[in-house]
Amino acid sequence: MESGSFKVVGGAAIDTYMMYNGLQHAHKYQADLYEDTSKLGVTGAKTVSREDALSKSYDIVILNSIRDVPLALLYRERHPLAKFMYIDRGNVITNFRKAGMKRLLPKMMLRYKYLLQLKTFLNQYVAITAEQYEMAKDFFDTVKTELHYINIAPHKEFRSLGLDRSDGCAIVVGRLDERQKKMSFLFRGITRVVSEHPELKNQLLLRVVGTGPDENRYKSMVNSLGISTNVVFDGFVRGEPLVTKYNTARFLVSTSEWESPGRSFLEAMACALPVLLNTKNNAILNYSPVENVVRDGYNGVVYAYNDLEDFAEKFYTLCHRPALARKLGERAHSYIKKFSFEHTLKEYESILDTM
Repeated sequence: MESGSFKVVGGAAIDTYMMYNGLQHAHKYQADLYEDTSKLGVTGAKTVSREDALSKSYDIVILNSIRDVPLALLYRERHPLAKFMYIDRGNVITNFRKAGMKRLLPKMMLRYKYLLQLKTFLNQYVAITAEQYEMAKDFFDTVKTELHYINIAPHKEFRSLGLDRSDGCAIVVGRLDERQKKMSFLFRGITRVVSEHPELKNQLLLRVVGTGPDENRYKSMVNSLGISTNVVFDGFVRGEPLVTKYNTARFLVSTSEWESPGRSFLEAMACALPVLLNTKNNAILNYSPVENVVRDGYNGVVYAYNDLEDFAEKFYTLCHRPALARKLGERAHSYIKKFSFEHTLKEYESILDTM
């Protein structure tokens, strides 16, 4: 049973669905998907109800959200022979370890409680960054949970179309959720760019692709800041229309406090688009030597987290220098070729075959 958490639609939810679909097509697995997938905008997703999921006997339960732990505990009571895999798409261990005083927040304490419960029965833990893997080795130090590190990868539909980007602007793709994405900083940054470069006052600078709990708040903020001419909200987009949006943009921008890494980063790179992100969401993929998703000045640009001046300067540079953006995008396209969704799926299959 693939236990995706589709209460919030984002890259992790879509990746969960694609993994489920891939396992189904491998023909040696019968996979059921629990949760409502209607918000994903996909067709043909076969899901089971909560009661059906709890009553049916599965060999393996795959968890993709820490929110699924209570259901997993209930399932385990009814089916003690089932085995469990957790894929840390939500960065739950690293977020708690780096939370500082935020650890005392009720939401963080609840997540840690779920982590401790997960630790008592988990068979396989999958990290999707090197940083997650290193912290997981410490967290699971006294239990028999097997640890794995498997990179996520862009799906094959994301590719360079060779379209004209001369009129392109920045694009942000993701869930409109201030808690993680910090888009209020993004809009303040654009306000600063326009203030420092008045010639941009009537120019489109950003397309916002996505939906989420803070969508109306963000739209109101854009209006109150006087940048409604500079920012367009395109809503939820996926499939070929999203591929086209990547291919006609100049660069992808992210102001998230954390990503693990953001799927939109990899999708953009696969479409020959450079990424502007910050020091906190530039996920670590390797330690020897250290390798981040974006190498500053090579396949994208990195700004100091929460530094409005640094962000505005680098945002303007990518807007003002299309040749630089194109060069960084070409390097990003070459870099991302080493990531393969088909290879990633085979790595999961190899783990499932041994469980």
